[in-house]
Amino acid sequence: MKTARRHELQENELAGWLEEKLKALKPHTNLIIGGILLFFVAILGFSYLSGMNQGKGAPGWQAYFIAAMDRDIQKLESVGEEFKGEPAAGWAWQSAGDMHLSSGALYLGRDEAKSTLEYREAQTAYENALASAKDDMLRQRAYLGLAQAYSGLDDIDSAIEQYETVIKNWPGSAMATLAQERLDFLKKPSTREFQKWLAEYKPSGAPSPLDAFRNLGGEDPLGGMQPPDTPFVPAQEGDLNVPSAEIEMDSQLNLPSDTDSPDTDSPDANSGTSDTDASGGGLNAPVTTESNDSSADTTSTSGDE
Repeated sequence: MKTARRHELQENELAGWLEEKLKALKPHTNLIIGGILLFFVAILGFSYLSGMNQGKGAPGWQAYFIAAMDRDIQKLESVGEEFKGEPAAGWAWQSAGDMHLSSGALYLGRDEAKSTLEYREAQTAYENALASAKDDMLRQRAYLGLAQAYSGLDDIDSAIEQYETVIKNWPGSAMATLAQERLDFLKKPSTREFQKWLAEYKPSGAPSPLDAFRNLGGEDPLGGMQPPDTPFVPAQEGDLNVPSAEIEMDSQLNLPSDTDSPDTDSPDANSGTSDTDASGGGLNAPVTTESNDSSADTTSTSGDE
């Protein structure tokens, strides 16, 4: 009986421990799952590309890897031109398109000319990727990238067409699911309203396009995500909001004036003070939350005068 009871208690402790750990990990579930998926994708990609390196297209893949590791758009485009017709060329154009797309989004709302140029470069790169693509994965990604480039150029109808192509040709795939989500988003009236505002947005002296759109009362395109109100500013020495134990207190505190101090004859003003406080050495000690120390210091100063 004792053994069974002990075993039951051990099981209860284990269950409690597991429940506590699962609760702690719950906010990070998506990150953990994403990391695991990324790990397996990396393994599969490495195995696939390693096999490719042993075949006819090894020089093209080698050039692609070097350019991709350097994140050099010009090198990637050169790989696409030099190894035209090979699988590595298609992926080189795809990677170049992704980089142009990111740059276009970076300049969006800040430099209209640069943003438009980057989106057009992305469009060209994705079209070249589709022309070279021989496997479904690359074609799906190229169509999705092309749709995003069209969306950045405010050509919503063309963007919708690319998403519909993915949904039609690869139903049930992960890319088709993603395309459907973005398609539904583009078809919302609030998205059209935001795109119209963004096309007319002038950066100088105007609020950000996101803030202005929110002021219109439309549906938030970021789903309610809020940027920080102010940037993080590290605490500076002398900042009274910083705990006194973390900074040097000498010559940093503004002591209250004699007129602001309580009655020096009050018994409460002298209670709870030490010899160190009475001698004027309290400035080098950590500040406490009690008001008696400040009163005692003032009393000592007045007495010295």
